[in-house]
Amino acid sequence: MNRIQKLGLSCLTFLFAVGLISGQVNADQYRTYQIGSDLKPGKYIVTSKNGTGDLYNSTYDFDFAITSGKRKVSGVHKAEHLNVQAGQRIIVNNFDADFQSDNSPKIVQQGKISYGEYRVGNDAGADIQPGMYVIKPGKCAGEYAVNSPLIGGSSVSLSGLKKIQSNEHRQHRVQLKDGDHLYVNIQDATLTKVSDND
Repeated sequence: MNRIQKLGLSCLTFLFAVGLISGQVNADQYRTYQIGSDLKPGKYIVTSKNGTGDLYNSTYDFDFAITSGKRKVSGVHKAEHLNVQAGQRIIVNNFDADFQSDNSPKIVQQGKISYGEYRVGNDAGADIQPGMYVIKPGKCAGEYAVNSPLIGGSSVSLSGLKKIQSNEHRQHRVQLKDGDHLYVNIQDATLTKVSDND
């Protein structure tokens, strides 16, 4: 996160100078995707067509490193999952991104979650069925919140790293009710239902 904050000013200056870019660009250029015009709101699996680079949003509350390379590098993934809403801006730096629709089913008993906003409900359009869940991170650190945005809201910090801070948890229980919104900023986490009570 520190690295992206240091780059933030120069990135924003560049983006404001050129405006909203459209069409395919070279791998060494920036590309901003406006959710609602360039991409439909929804769930995506993002991969790289040609190299390694950063995927982040305009408010800098996530920064993923994605590669098309064969070598395994800690913290660099072959794909990232996004659940994006209208009005957001997703920025791609140093690679050409491929956005594929993520058709993963609603989480009823267990499922993977990553960055995004997930709606809780019993209807077909919801992402998660109501109930009591345990959120457990993978090998990364991150945070989640219910019904309040991560920035400026009340969030819970999770970590799968060997050493954790005093305010971090290895896993956490969360009650998700019909109509709730779960905000997540974790690269790889598992949501497991432990009770149907909502």
